[in-house]
Formats: sequence, C-alpha cells, structure tokens
Amino acid sequence: MLEDFRLKVFLSVAREKSFTEAAGKLGISQPAVSQNVAELEKGLGVKLFQRLKGETILTPEGEVFKRYAENILS
Repeated sequence: MLEDFRLKVFLSVAREKSFTEAAGKLGISQPAVSQNVAELEKGLGVKLFQRLKGETILTPEGEVFKRYAENILS
C-alpha cells in the first residue's frame, strides 16, 4: 500500500515542478524528495516525472497517477 507521505511528496513535486521547491514546501531535504519519488517509481514500475534542465514535468503515466493520488488524499 502506498504511504500518504509519498503521495504528498509526489503531489508537491507535480505542483512545484521542482524537487528543490517541493523540498522547501515540505520542510525536508531535496535528496529525501528524490528518494521518495524514486521509491514510488520503482513500486509502480513507471517514470512519473521527466527531469528537464530547470523544470520537472509529469510523464503521461505521472498525469494519470496524479489523479489517483489526489483522490486518495482527498
């Protein structure tokens, strides 16, 4: 079962479009954000984000997962 905190981390990165900004909003380190996202991606077997220079965007799979994550946490 997915942990609520990992879903919160994922949604924060999706909103902020930045691992660093998400870390600041969550009050955790950037490596902790990266680790949580990597564990989610490993567990789901898909890449959730495309990391571009200066921006992080959702993959198509990430877009689908975002809707599920929002529903789970609401």
